[in-house]
Amino acid sequence: MATNDEERRVAEDYRRQRQASEAQKNGVPPIQPERHVQWLLDNPQVLEQAAKAGGATEDELPGFIQEYKDSIATIALASEYDDPHALHIMARVLREIEEICRKNEIPIKNGMVFGVTPTPLLIATQMPVLTTDASILGLSLPFFVFCNAIAKAMAKTLVYFQHENRVAVDNRPDSIRRKLDEEPYIIQIWVDIFRDFGGNVWPINFIEPSLGKEEGTIRTLLLQAVELFSIGHEYGHHVLAHGLVDSTAVEEDAFDQEHGADIFGQTMCMLGAIDKPMYDVYAMSGVGAVLILGSLDLVRRASAVLRTGADIAPPREHHPPFRDRIDYIGRLDAIAPEVIRPELATRRSAFCEILEMIWVEVRPHILKLHHEGMRPTGSTSDLDDRLPLF
Repeated sequence: MATNDEERRVAEDYRRQRQASEAQKNGVPPIQPERHVQWLLDNPQVLEQAAKAGGATEDELPGFIQEYKDSIATIALASEYDDPHALHIMARVLREIEEICRKNEIPIKNGMVFGVTPTPLLIATQMPVLTTDASILGLSLPFFVFCNAIAKAMAKTLVYFQHENRVAVDNRPDSIRRKLDEEPYIIQIWVDIFRDFGGNVWPINFIEPSLGKEEGTIRTLLLQAVELFSIGHEYGHHVLAHGLVDSTAVEEDAFDQEHGADIFGQTMCMLGAIDKPMYDVYAMSGVGAVLILGSLDLVRRASAVLRTGADIAPPREHHPPFRDRIDYIGRLDAIAPEVIRPELATRRSAFCEILEMIWVEVRPHILKLHHEGMRPTGSTSDLDDRLPLF
Protein backbone atom coordinates (compact mmCIF):
# COMPACT_ATOMS: atom_id res chain seq x y z
CA MET A 1 0.00 0.00 0.00
CA ALA A 2 3.07 2.27 -0.11
CA THR A 3 2.80 5.34 -2.33
CA ASN A 4 5.39 6.88 -4.62
CA ASP A 5 6.29 10.26 -3.12
CA GLU A 6 7.79 11.60 -6.35
CA GLU A 7 4.67 10.81 -8.36
CA ARG A 8 2.49 12.43 -5.69
CA ARG A 9 4.70 15.52 -5.85
CA VAL A 10 4.20 15.69 -9.62
CA ALA A 11 0.44 15.32 -9.15
CA GLU A 12 0.40 18.05 -6.49
CA ASP A 13 2.38 20.44 -8.73
CA TYR A 14 -0.10 19.81 -11.53
CA ARG A 15 -3.02 20.39 -9.13
CA ARG A 16 -1.68 23.79 -8.13
CA GLN A 17 -1.08 24.78 -11.75
CA ARG A 18 -4.66 23.90 -12.66
CA GLN A 19 -5.98 25.62 -9.55
CA ALA A 20 -4.17 28.86 -10.36
CA SER A 21 -5.45 28.74 -13.93
CA GLU A 22 -9.05 28.18 -12.78
CA ALA A 23 -8.76 30.97 -10.21
CA GLN A 24 -7.62 33.38 -12.89
CA LYS A 25 -10.39 32.29 -15.27
CA ASN A 26 -13.07 32.62 -12.58
CA GLY A 27 -11.74 35.85 -11.09
CA VAL A 28 -11.08 34.31 -7.66
CA PRO A 29 -8.43 36.22 -5.65
CA PRO A 30 -5.81 34.57 -3.40
CA ILE A 31 -6.90 34.11 0.24
CA GLN A 32 -3.55 34.24 2.13
CA PRO A 33 -4.16 30.97 4.01
CA GLU A 34 -1.28 31.46 6.47
CA ARG A 35 -2.90 34.62 7.85
CA HIS A 36 -6.24 32.83 8.06
CA VAL A 37 -4.71 29.97 10.05
CA GLN A 38 -2.95 32.35 12.42
CA TRP A 39 -6.18 34.28 12.98
CA LEU A 40 -7.97 31.05 13.92
CA LEU A 41 -5.21 30.01 16.29
CA ASP A 42 -5.25 33.47 17.89
CA ASN A 43 -9.04 33.33 18.34
CA PRO A 44 -9.84 29.96 19.96
CA GLN A 45 -13.36 31.19 20.81
CA VAL A 46 -14.19 30.91 17.09
CA LEU A 47 -13.21 27.25 17.13
CA GLU A 48 -15.24 26.76 20.30
CA GLN A 49 -18.30 28.30 18.67
CA ALA A 50 -17.86 26.05 15.62
CA ALA A 51 -17.53 22.97 17.83
CA LYS A 52 -20.61 23.86 19.86
CA ALA A 53 -22.61 24.52 16.70
CA GLY A 54 -21.69 21.00 15.63
CA GLY A 55 -22.95 19.50 18.87
CA ALA A 56 -19.70 19.21 20.86
CA THR A 57 -20.05 19.20 24.64
CA GLU A 58 -17.94 21.31 26.99
CA ASP A 59 -15.87 18.23 27.83
CA GLU A 60 -15.20 17.60 24.13
CA LEU A 61 -14.08 21.16 23.30
CA PRO A 62 -10.38 20.84 24.26
CA GLY A 63 -9.98 17.68 22.18
CA PHE A 64 -11.73 19.26 19.20
CA ILE A 65 -9.52 22.35 19.26
CA GLN A 66 -6.31 20.35 19.70
CA GLU A 67 -7.26 17.96 16.87
CA TYR A 68 -7.96 20.93 14.62
CA LYS A 69 -4.63 22.60 15.47
CA ASP A 70 -2.72 19.34 14.90
CA SER A 71 -4.43 18.85 11.54
CA ILE A 72 -3.73 22.39 10.37
CA ALA A 73 -0.09 22.07 11.42
CA THR A 74 0.40 19.03 9.20
CA ILE A 75 -1.40 20.40 6.11
CA ALA A 76 0.80 22.00 3.48
CA LEU A 77 -0.41 25.52 2.71
CA ALA A 78 1.70 26.03 -0.38
CA SER A 79 -1.25 27.18 -2.49
CA GLU A 80 -2.65 30.66 -1.96
CA TYR A 81 -6.11 29.49 -3.10
CA ASP A 82 -6.63 26.68 -0.57
CA ASP A 83 -8.91 27.44 2.37
CA PRO A 84 -7.31 25.85 5.49
CA HIS A 85 -10.62 24.69 6.98
CA ALA A 86 -11.60 23.01 3.71
CA LEU A 87 -8.22 21.26 3.61
CA HIS A 88 -8.73 20.12 7.20
CA ILE A 89 -12.05 18.49 6.29
CA MET A 90 -10.67 16.83 3.14
CA ALA A 91 -7.59 15.55 4.94
CA ARG A 92 -9.71 14.09 7.76
CA VAL A 93 -12.10 12.27 5.43
CA LEU A 94 -9.31 11.04 3.13
CA ARG A 95 -7.44 9.62 6.13
CA GLU A 96 -10.57 7.73 7.13
CA ILE A 97 -11.09 6.37 3.60
CA GLU A 98 -7.49 5.29 3.21
CA GLU A 99 -7.48 3.62 6.63
CA ILE A 100 -10.60 1.67 5.66
CA CYS A 101 -8.94 0.67 2.39
CA ARG A 102 -5.76 -0.47 4.13
CA LYS A 103 -7.69 -2.46 6.71
CA ASN A 104 -9.68 -4.19 3.96
CA GLU A 105 -6.73 -4.54 1.55
CA ILE A 106 -8.25 -2.28 -1.12
CA PRO A 107 -5.46 -0.91 -3.35
CA ILE A 108 -5.37 2.90 -3.43
CA LYS A 109 -2.45 3.22 -5.90
CA ASN A 110 -0.79 6.60 -5.19
CA GLY A 111 -3.86 8.04 -3.55
CA MET A 112 -5.29 11.51 -4.09
CA VAL A 113 -3.83 14.98 -3.78
CA PHE A 114 -6.47 17.50 -2.83
CA GLY A 115 -7.44 21.14 -2.67
CA VAL A 116 -10.07 23.79 -3.23
CA THR A 117 -11.54 24.34 -6.68
CA PRO A 118 -11.73 28.16 -7.02
CA THR A 119 -15.28 28.67 -8.35
CA PRO A 120 -18.63 29.95 -7.02
CA LEU A 121 -20.32 26.77 -8.32
CA LEU A 122 -21.07 23.50 -6.52
CA ILE A 123 -18.14 21.36 -7.61
CA ALA A 124 -16.79 17.99 -6.50
CA THR A 125 -14.43 16.33 -8.95
CA GLN A 126 -11.78 13.66 -9.43
CA MET A 127 -9.16 13.95 -12.15
CA PRO A 128 -6.46 11.35 -12.85
CA VAL A 129 -2.95 12.65 -13.40
CA LEU A 130 -1.34 10.69 -16.21
CA THR A 131 1.90 8.77 -15.48
CA THR A 132 1.51 9.23 -11.69
CA ASP A 133 -1.09 6.64 -10.62
CA ALA A 134 -2.58 9.47 -8.53
CA SER A 135 -5.70 11.59 -8.85
CA ILE A 136 -6.72 15.12 -7.91
CA LEU A 137 -9.67 15.68 -5.57
CA GLY A 138 -11.19 19.12 -6.00
CA LEU A 139 -14.06 20.54 -3.94
CA SER A 140 -15.36 24.10 -4.15
CA LEU A 141 -16.04 26.21 -1.07
CA PRO A 142 -19.78 26.38 -1.93
CA PHE A 143 -19.83 22.57 -1.80
CA PHE A 144 -18.65 22.61 1.83
CA VAL A 145 -21.20 25.30 2.71
CA PHE A 146 -23.96 23.31 1.00
CA CYS A 147 -23.17 20.09 2.86
CA ASN A 148 -23.22 21.92 6.17
CA ALA A 149 -26.45 23.75 5.31
CA ILE A 150 -28.43 20.64 4.39
CA ALA A 151 -27.13 18.72 7.43
CA LYS A 152 -28.25 21.53 9.74
CA ALA A 153 -31.59 21.95 7.98
CA MET A 154 -32.33 18.22 8.16
CA ALA A 155 -31.29 18.04 11.81
CA LYS A 156 -33.79 20.84 12.50
CA THR A 157 -36.46 19.04 10.44
CA LEU A 158 -36.36 15.69 12.26
CA VAL A 159 -38.54 14.98 15.31
CA TYR A 160 -37.03 14.43 18.77
CA PHE A 161 -38.77 12.76 21.70
CA GLN A 162 -37.97 11.35 25.10
CA HIS A 163 -37.62 7.57 25.20
CA GLU A 164 -36.88 6.12 28.64
CA ASN A 165 -33.72 7.93 29.76
CA ARG A 166 -32.59 9.26 26.40
CA VAL A 167 -33.69 11.41 23.49
CA ALA A 168 -34.66 9.44 20.38
CA VAL A 169 -35.09 10.60 16.78
CA ASP A 170 -38.22 10.06 14.70
CA ASN A 171 -37.71 10.21 10.92
CA ARG A 172 -41.08 8.81 9.90
CA PRO A 173 -42.54 10.97 7.11
CA ASP A 174 -45.92 11.31 8.88
CA SER A 175 -44.18 12.71 11.95
CA ILE A 176 -42.15 15.11 9.83
CA ARG A 177 -45.32 16.29 8.08
CA ARG A 178 -46.94 17.18 11.41
CA LYS A 179 -43.83 19.04 12.53
CA LEU A 180 -43.66 21.07 9.31
CA ASP A 181 -47.32 22.00 9.70
CA GLU A 182 -46.72 23.12 13.29
CA GLU A 183 -43.36 24.85 12.67
CA PRO A 184 -43.51 26.42 9.18
CA TYR A 185 -40.33 28.41 9.80
CA ILE A 186 -38.44 25.18 9.03
CA ILE A 187 -39.70 25.35 5.44
CA GLN A 188 -38.17 28.83 5.16
CA ILE A 189 -34.78 27.37 6.08
CA TRP A 190 -35.05 25.02 3.09
CA VAL A 191 -36.39 27.81 0.85
CA ASP A 192 -33.30 29.88 1.63
CA ILE A 193 -31.01 26.99 0.72
CA PHE A 194 -32.63 26.18 -2.62
CA ARG A 195 -33.12 29.86 -3.45
CA ASP A 196 -29.42 30.61 -3.04
CA PHE A 197 -27.91 27.43 -4.46
CA GLY A 198 -30.55 27.05 -7.16
CA GLY A 199 -30.04 30.68 -8.13
CA ASN A 200 -26.25 30.36 -7.94
CA VAL A 201 -26.09 33.19 -5.40
CA TRP A 202 -22.64 33.59 -3.87
CA PRO A 203 -21.96 34.44 -1.14
CA ILE A 204 -25.19 32.82 -0.03
CA ASN A 205 -27.77 34.54 2.19
CA PHE A 206 -28.70 31.36 4.06
CA ILE A 207 -29.05 32.06 7.78
CA GLU A 208 -27.91 29.03 9.76
CA PRO A 209 -30.52 27.83 12.25
CA SER A 210 -29.55 27.54 15.90
CA LEU A 211 -29.45 23.93 17.06
CA GLY A 212 -30.13 22.34 20.40
CA LYS A 213 -27.81 19.70 21.86
CA GLU A 214 -29.57 16.71 20.29
CA GLU A 215 -30.02 18.52 16.98
CA GLY A 216 -26.30 19.36 16.98
CA THR A 217 -25.38 15.71 17.52
CA ILE A 218 -27.60 14.57 14.64
CA ARG A 219 -26.28 17.36 12.41
CA THR A 220 -22.74 16.09 13.01
CA LEU A 221 -23.70 12.49 12.14
CA LEU A 222 -25.55 13.60 8.99
CA LEU A 223 -22.67 15.83 7.89
CA GLN A 224 -20.07 13.12 8.44
CA ALA A 225 -22.18 10.66 6.41
CA VAL A 226 -22.56 13.19 3.58
CA GLU A 227 -18.85 14.03 3.53
CA LEU A 228 -17.74 10.40 3.65
CA PHE A 229 -20.07 9.36 0.83
CA SER A 230 -19.23 12.38 -1.34
CA ILE A 231 -15.45 12.11 -1.03
CA GLY A 232 -15.69 8.30 -1.05
CA HIS A 233 -17.53 8.57 -4.38
CA GLU A 234 -14.61 10.57 -5.82
CA TYR A 235 -12.10 8.13 -4.35
CA GLY A 236 -14.07 5.38 -6.07
CA HIS A 237 -13.48 7.04 -9.43
CA HIS A 238 -9.76 7.04 -8.58
CA VAL A 239 -9.58 3.41 -7.42
CA LEU A 240 -11.67 2.23 -10.40
CA ALA A 241 -9.42 4.19 -12.81
CA HIS A 242 -12.25 6.25 -14.28
CA GLY A 243 -11.23 9.03 -16.61
CA LEU A 244 -8.08 7.33 -17.87
CA VAL A 245 -7.59 7.43 -21.64
CA ASP A 246 -6.88 4.12 -23.32
CA SER A 247 -7.45 3.92 -27.06
CA THR A 248 -7.43 0.12 -26.98
CA ALA A 249 -10.24 -0.18 -24.43
CA VAL A 250 -13.98 -0.03 -24.96
CA GLU A 251 -15.35 3.14 -23.39
CA GLU A 252 -17.23 2.32 -20.20
CA ASP A 253 -20.80 3.54 -19.95
CA ALA A 254 -20.91 6.79 -17.96
CA PHE A 255 -23.85 5.58 -15.87
CA ASP A 256 -21.90 2.44 -14.98
CA GLN A 257 -18.99 4.59 -13.80
CA GLU A 258 -21.25 6.67 -11.57
CA HIS A 259 -22.93 3.59 -10.14
CA GLY A 260 -19.51 2.07 -9.48
CA ALA A 261 -18.30 5.20 -7.69
CA ASP A 262 -21.54 5.31 -5.66
CA ILE A 263 -21.02 1.70 -4.58
CA PHE A 264 -17.46 2.50 -3.50
CA GLY A 265 -18.60 5.59 -1.58
CA GLN A 266 -21.35 3.70 0.23
CA THR A 267 -18.98 0.81 0.95
CA MET A 268 -16.71 3.31 2.72
CA CYS A 269 -19.71 4.53 4.73
CA MET A 270 -20.73 1.02 5.76
CA LEU A 271 -17.24 -0.19 6.65
CA GLY A 272 -16.51 3.04 8.50
CA ALA A 273 -19.76 2.77 10.46
CA ILE A 274 -19.07 -0.82 11.48
CA ASP A 275 -15.67 0.22 12.90
CA LYS A 276 -17.20 2.79 15.24
CA PRO A 277 -18.19 1.83 18.82
CA MET A 278 -21.74 3.05 18.14
CA TYR A 279 -22.16 2.83 14.41
CA ASP A 280 -23.58 5.79 12.51
CA VAL A 281 -27.00 4.68 11.27
CA TYR A 282 -27.05 7.47 8.68
CA ALA A 283 -23.79 6.34 7.11
CA MET A 284 -24.61 2.63 7.40
CA SER A 285 -28.04 2.96 5.79
CA GLY A 286 -27.06 5.29 2.95
CA VAL A 287 -28.87 8.35 4.30
CA GLY A 288 -25.72 10.37 3.62
CA ALA A 289 -26.06 9.45 -0.04
CA VAL A 290 -29.80 10.20 -0.03
CA LEU A 291 -29.28 13.59 1.59
CA ILE A 292 -26.54 14.85 -0.72
CA LEU A 293 -27.81 13.32 -3.97
CA GLY A 294 -31.43 14.19 -3.22
CA SER A 295 -30.68 17.76 -2.14
CA LEU A 296 -28.58 18.36 -5.23
CA ASP A 297 -31.43 17.02 -7.34
CA LEU A 298 -33.65 19.64 -5.68
CA VAL A 299 -31.06 22.32 -6.46
CA ARG A 300 -31.42 21.42 -10.14
CA ARG A 301 -35.20 21.57 -9.84
CA ALA A 302 -35.00 24.96 -8.11
CA SER A 303 -32.71 26.22 -10.89
CA ALA A 304 -35.23 25.01 -13.47
CA VAL A 305 -38.14 26.73 -11.69
CA LEU A 306 -36.23 30.00 -11.41
CA ARG A 307 -35.22 29.81 -15.05
CA THR A 308 -38.43 28.58 -16.68
CA GLY A 309 -41.19 28.35 -14.08
CA ALA A 310 -41.29 24.54 -14.40
CA ASP A 311 -39.40 22.11 -12.16
CA ILE A 312 -38.50 19.63 -14.89
CA ALA A 313 -34.72 19.81 -15.08
CA PRO A 314 -33.05 18.49 -18.27
CA PRO A 315 -31.86 14.86 -17.95
CA ARG A 316 -28.16 14.41 -17.25
CA GLU A 317 -26.09 12.81 -19.99
CA HIS A 318 -23.50 11.29 -17.69
CA HIS A 319 -25.32 10.79 -14.38
CA PRO A 320 -28.21 8.42 -13.58
CA PRO A 321 -31.43 9.76 -12.01
CA PHE A 322 -31.33 10.26 -8.24
CA ARG A 323 -33.70 7.44 -7.26
CA ASP A 324 -31.95 4.96 -9.57
CA ARG A 325 -28.71 5.70 -7.74
CA ILE A 326 -30.27 5.15 -4.34
CA ASP A 327 -31.82 1.87 -5.49
CA TYR A 328 -28.41 0.79 -6.83
CA ILE A 329 -26.54 1.32 -3.55
CA GLY A 330 -29.30 -0.67 -1.86
CA ARG A 331 -27.56 -3.76 -3.21
CA LEU A 332 -24.98 -3.30 -0.46
CA ASP A 333 -27.58 -4.10 2.20
CA ALA A 334 -26.68 -7.74 1.53
CA ILE A 335 -23.31 -7.29 3.28
CA ALA A 336 -24.85 -5.73 6.40
CA PRO A 337 -25.83 -7.86 9.40
CA GLU A 338 -29.06 -9.59 8.45
CA VAL A 339 -30.95 -8.32 11.49
CA ILE A 340 -30.64 -4.65 10.40
CA ARG A 341 -31.14 -5.03 6.63
CA PRO A 342 -34.86 -4.12 6.60
CA GLU A 343 -34.08 -1.05 8.72
CA LEU A 344 -31.54 0.20 6.16
CA ALA A 345 -33.97 0.17 3.25
CA THR A 346 -36.73 1.70 5.37
CA ARG A 347 -34.50 4.55 6.50
CA ARG A 348 -33.38 5.40 2.95
CA SER A 349 -36.97 5.34 1.76
CA ALA A 350 -38.06 7.61 4.61
CA PHE A 351 -35.45 10.25 3.82
CA CYS A 352 -36.28 10.13 0.11
CA GLU A 353 -39.91 10.80 1.05
CA ILE A 354 -38.93 13.58 3.47
CA LEU A 355 -36.96 15.40 0.75
CA GLU A 356 -39.87 15.12 -1.67
CA MET A 357 -42.19 16.44 1.03
CA ILE A 358 -39.86 19.39 1.58
CA TRP A 359 -39.82 20.14 -2.16
CA VAL A 360 -43.63 20.22 -2.32
CA GLU A 361 -43.55 22.95 0.34
CA VAL A 362 -40.56 24.81 -1.09
CA ARG A 363 -41.62 24.87 -4.74
CA PRO A 364 -44.35 27.55 -4.44
CA HIS A 365 -41.86 29.91 -2.79
CA ILE A 366 -39.29 29.36 -5.54
CA LEU A 367 -42.00 29.82 -8.20
CA LYS A 368 -43.01 33.11 -6.56
CA LEU A 369 -39.40 34.27 -6.86
CA HIS A 370 -39.49 33.34 -10.56
CA HIS A 371 -42.63 35.44 -11.07
CA GLU A 372 -40.91 38.30 -9.23
CA GLY A 373 -38.07 38.16 -11.76
CA MET A 374 -35.35 36.18 -10.00
CA ARG A 375 -33.24 34.12 -12.40
CA PRO A 376 -30.14 31.99 -11.84
CA THR A 377 -26.90 33.79 -12.51
CA GLY A 378 -24.63 32.34 -15.20
CA SER A 379 -25.54 30.68 -18.47
CA THR A 380 -27.98 27.80 -18.88
CA SER A 381 -25.13 25.45 -19.79
CA ASP A 382 -23.26 26.43 -16.62
CA LEU A 383 -26.27 25.50 -14.53
CA ASP A 384 -26.82 22.19 -16.27
CA ASP A 385 -23.18 21.16 -15.91
CA ARG A 386 -22.45 22.64 -12.50
CA LEU A 387 -22.48 19.36 -10.54
CA PRO A 388 -19.99 16.99 -12.17
CA LEU A 389 -20.16 14.54 -9.26
CA PHE A 390 -23.92 14.52 -9.26
